Amino acid sequence: MQRLEADSKFFRSLVVVMVATLFSSAWSPSRSPLLLAAVAGLLLLALWRYMEQRWKATNLAYWSVITLTAREGKLSLKRPDAECSSGPTHAGGVVLRGHGSRRCVLLVEASDDPRQWVLPKGHIEAREHPRETAVREVHEETGVWACITDDLRDVSYSLSGEAITVRFYAMKMIGRGRGRDQK
Repeated sequence: MQRLEADSKFFRSLVVVMVATLFSSAWSPSRSPLLLAAVAGLLLLALWRYMEQRWKATNLAYWSVITLTAREGKLSLKRPDAECSSGPTHAGGVVLRGHGSRRCVLLVEASDDPRQWVLPKGHIEAREHPRETAVREVHEETGVWACITDDLRDVSYSLSGEAITVRFYAMKMIGRGRGRDQK
């Protein structure tokens, strides 16, 4: 979030400098229409980038507040009764980026075999909702912030004699940051 804030401040400062340059060029006796057009174009690009960075920082802060509020117990994400007894043990996300035929799926190296690529997932902590786990695990393992767009089916399998049920969610990438599992 600090990087987004720093980028936002940079582009806000750049917009101020561009506006000052535009106005000083407009009143200059040797004003060049090409220079005015270039400065105006750069001003629009800087303003767009500033707004994009502000949106990302606000969205990241929003998700952080929701997660912290839920962890403090002030917000309850209740599970249905069926989930409490025989619900998923793990949760993860199918993170998509792009549109149409140019969609990409986010994969990570398997922890036990770096030659295999798997979907990011992890163990559901005590008092944690599977949705929280999916968002947390995707961020920890990849550094990508993603929001859930849809529920997917559960996948069950056995690993070393232990029954594992993973609840997957369709997710959309909304930003990047460095995950805790990344070096």
